Amino acid sequence: MIFKVRTYRELLQTMIDRVVARSALTDLVDGSSLKQVVGAAARMGEQLYLETARLLELFSIDRAQGADLDDRAREYMPDGYERIGATYAVGTVRWSRPAAAVGQAISIPIGTVVAKAGNGQTATYVTTAEGEIPADATQSQVIGGGGDIPARAVQPGADGNAAVNTVTKAVSSVAGASGVTNPLPFTGGATQESDDAFRARIRERTRTLSRCIPEALETRVREAIIDGRRITVSRVIEDAFRRGNVTLYVDDGAGGLTDLFTATAAPEVLLASATGGERYLYTRYKPLKQTAWTIKRNGAVLVADVDYKVVAPWGLVALSEESFPSGLTAGDQVTIEPYQFWLDLVAEAQRLVDGDPADVENYPCWRAAGVVVRCKPPVVRQLQARLTAAVLDGFNRAAVLTQVAVAISDYVNGLNIGEDVIHAELVQRAMDVPGMYDVLFSLPTENVPVADDEVARLLLSNLTVE
Repeated sequence: MIFKVRTYRELLQTMIDRVVARSALTDLVDGSSLKQVVGAAARMGEQLYLETARLLELFSIDRAQGADLDDRAREYMPDGYERIGATYAVGTVRWSRPAAAVGQAISIPIGTVVAKAGNGQTATYVTTAEGEIPADATQSQVIGGGGDIPARAVQPGADGNAAVNTVTKAVSSVAGASGVTNPLPFTGGATQESDDAFRARIRERTRTLSRCIPEALETRVREAIIDGRRITVSRVIEDAFRRGNVTLYVDDGAGGLTDLFTATAAPEVLLASATGGERYLYTRYKPLKQTAWTIKRNGAVLVADVDYKVVAPWGLVALSEESFPSGLTAGDQVTIEPYQFWLDLVAEAQRLVDGDPADVENYPCWRAAGVVVRCKPPVVRQLQARLTAAVLDGFNRAAVLTQVAVAISDYVNGLNIGEDVIHAELVQRAMDVPGMYDVLFSLPTENVPVADDEVARLLLSNLTVE
């Protein structure tokens, strides 16, 4: 339902129509007592609509402004979120004196004030460290550390930013100094974050909350849906030896993703003719399925993990700095032999994790920077199950056995990747069916361990219930 403000005239006409339709009252001409009463109610109704609209705007991240937007930001974020306040420009200043005046140190205390050159209102700056012009020098430096004296703008905001050699006005007198300047620009001054900038940062922040944690990756890929089929279970396995590498196993609940790949029909030219210096090349299709490739440079086979590495999810072939310190040579051709790549739900899951620069709105990057997440189906562990059931008197045996088969199948096919098949749970699921008296499993007779990269599944053709 979309909220719409109703005007006084709309409400008045609606009320008049209802009074006429539901009563014998007809005194509804202009100026009549009845129309005055109805008009007053319509006017109050319009006011309530307007107040409701204002309330909705107050709580809308798109329309809230000023302090109201600050309040919405605190509500959006679990730990609150604050607008960036005005910042002070910072830089350094340097006093000087003629060489003829060398002989006595000149003190420049903290809090010495200088300003931009020019008439009228100009930005002023105050030193934040104690300085001096040493007795044997013509330029100032920080006492005990050397270098130009740090300073910051007195007032926050962009007006405090200053180009090189524009802060040349001495507000505080430094006896014996002949002049002051800023050898580097004053930078970093900014006004308080605007509503539009803050609103954009709130949206960016909410889009990136908890994206890189394992649970977030597992949840994200379960949004993959193609032609009504979807990923139902997922599991992150982090590589203990190659930190930053993650395998994200995905399954559609039926173990039906393992064949969702194809292969290129012929070698692919990654780069027809290098201009010189290239080191990163990309395949036409991704994500890549296999783990070994044949890469050739000018017809000569390159050595994997020595001359190059492949980042399979991205289709990236990265040439090593050791073998190619200056990248490719102009005119080089690089090819890759026929390779396999994932299709359908697996490719969609990878796209959800890595994002799509061409469609950031629907596919923002979900993984952390520096992390390679590789989506792939697990190894399907097809279970064999055989059981004998005893059914209570008064129940239809065939119907009970059918329900037992469904209960057992639902349990196994609902297991996540890496979850063991628990024998006691099989018995419990069978016994939960109304009409069951007892059950005996001849297969399996104990728990079935499942590896981290496996998923247990049970076809009805592999299930016998007697």
